[in-house]
Amino acid sequence: MRTRFIEEQGVRLLLLDFSRMTESAATLALIAEAKTFFLTQPKRKEILTLTDVSKMRFDNAVLNAFLDLIRHDEPWEKAVAVCGLEGIGLITFRAQNLVAGGRMHGFGKRDEAVAWLVKQANSAKS
Repeated sequence: MRTRFIEEQGVRLLLLDFSRMTESAATLALIAEAKTFFLTQPKRKEILTLTDVSKMRFDNAVLNAFLDLIRHDEPWEKAVAVCGLEGIGLITFRAQNLVAGGRMHGFGKRDEAVAWLVKQANSAKS
């Protein structure tokens, strides 16, 4: 399952795994699945989301669906880290993030994104 909770360094993260998604229809279906998953969670602005877009292909339909997902998930999410950003994907992320209000943080590597999310979780406990 590509949308699921995982534990990293003792912190519960929601993984949205879009890595290696290359077909638009499959990616759109996965985005719809992620939206449905959020609907099953309490709206408490507690979720730490790790979105992995490593080696993913984007097109306009996917970009628009991601923007809709970002807006949809906002009431649940405390922090969002996107990893796997490089080249055109990084440029696209920056543009999408501006449109979405700048609430996501982008990283090239997954371990960097996880470290940032763990820090967000631990700063709330202090």
